[in-house]
Amino acid sequence: MGILNSLFNKNSKKNTENKPTSSIPDYISSFSWKELRTLEQLTEIKNNSKSKKQCIFKHSTRCSISSNVLNQFSKQKLQEYQDQYDFYYLDLIQFREVSNEIASLFKVQHASPQAIVLDQEKVVTHNSHEGILEITL
Repeated sequence: MGILNSLFNKNSKKNTENKPTSSIPDYISSFSWKELRTLEQLTEIKNNSKSKKQCIFKHSTRCSISSNVLNQFSKQKLQEYQDQYDFYYLDLIQFREVSNEIASLFKVQHASPQAIVLDQEKVVTHNSHEGILEITL
C-alpha cells in the first residue's frame, strides 16, 4: 500500500492542507489568469467590471479544440491586454455549477470553449470555439 499511497499522493502535505491545487494548465500558467472556482466570484467579477473590464474563459479540459484555443488566446490576448482586463479561467468540467450560473446570470447560452467579456456589469461580447480568437478586446 505504501507504493500506491505515494503514487496517488495519499499522504502528501499538499492534500492534508485542504488547499485546492491549481487547475490552470501548465502551458498557460505563465500568464495572468485568475482561477474561477466559486459562485461568489461571479458577483465580484460583475462588480469589478464597473472599474475594469473582465474576461471569463470557460475551458473544457476534455476537448482538444478548447485547449488549442485557450493556448492561442493566452498568447494573443493576455500579453497585450493583461493590464486592461482581469482574465478568469474556468475549468467547466470541474466547476460545472459555476459554468451553469454564468449562463444564467449573464444571459449567455453555454458553449465550450467560450469567452465572455463584461464591462459596466454587462456582457459586451462573447464567442465560442475559434471565434474566441476574433474577439476584439
